[in-house]
Amino acid sequence: NECNVALLLERILATHHEYFQLRLIDVTDHGLEPIRVDRDERGLVRVSGDDLQEKGHYPYVFETLRLPAGEVYVSRPAINHEVGAHAGLGKPSLQVAAPVHDESGLARGVVVINLDLNGLFAQLAADLPAGLQLYLTNGAGDFLIHPDPQQAFAFDRGQVARLQDAFPAAASMVEAGPGRRNELVTTAAPGVAQEAVVAAFMRQPLSELQREDEFILGLAQPLAVVLKASEQLGAVSVRIVIGFSALAILVAVVGLVSYGVGKVINAHMNKEDGPDNKWTKTADVRQLGNFPDSPALQQKVAELTQNFPTPRVQLDDGNQD
Repeated sequence: NECNVALLLERILATHHEYFQLRLIDVTDHGLEPIRVDRDERGLVRVSGDDLQEKGHYPYVFETLRLPAGEVYVSRPAINHEVGAHAGLGKPSLQVAAPVHDESGLARGVVVINLDLNGLFAQLAADLPAGLQLYLTNGAGDFLIHPDPQQAFAFDRGQVARLQDAFPAAASMVEAGPGRRNELVTTAAPGVAQEAVVAAFMRQPLSELQREDEFILGLAQPLAVVLKASEQLGAVSVRIVIGFSALAILVAVVGLVSYGVGKVINAHMNKEDGPDNKWTKTADVRQLGNFPDSPALQQKVAELTQNFPTPRVQLDDGNQD
């Protein structure tokens, strides 16, 4: 029933402090929220009655309803202006949604999580050495993170602050078509009267999810500093890339190591015991007669036993130390 579902949503919010809001949205009644739990300055709040809203016109609802079971939808980053958003109101957020299907496979609703992007942005910047500048944009080049906070989410205020304007060479990462680049290193002065910086940008698609947008991640450092310590920017860039693709790298490394270890073990066994088919050769000994009465058969068995390899494992004799 609704009480049990609401209790489950409350427990999830209590565990995940990066979530602003959890909702179950019905496919009927124009996408009405029958169950909704918000976070505000006092704690968790279950919204009820007339405060429940119709959300069927939002892309995170009607786009999610088209997805098959098991797939997840991710909205584009934006400032949350939804009425009654409590702690999430006016803050950068992301909607992550999944469809709910009945036993016949018919979509009956959507579960939506509002994610706090400020927490994610803080994690990205937490380990950066002093002097490094962090940039993050959406697929169109609009800044989501910028050293100057006034340029972050400028599009939400009707202003323009884009990657390709600050770093002209980055236009090749934003434009559509076969010429679009996924990585770029460039030198530019991103603002009026600002010193030149060396910047590295990388496109980070959410390839496993049904998403509205992609991210472009960048790091920059003053050119004068880079000339003195060129290794630092590359090292931190590697750490950022690892942070986005750690699982894929781990799987690849484990696979290569497993393959290499197998090859080494196989080579060592061949060296110690001979090739794999050493013991697959057959001999028809039935023509040699019965063992007690056949010297030829006795000689054949003796030849075979002389070629046995020396055992590598000493069996336990049953004595306890």
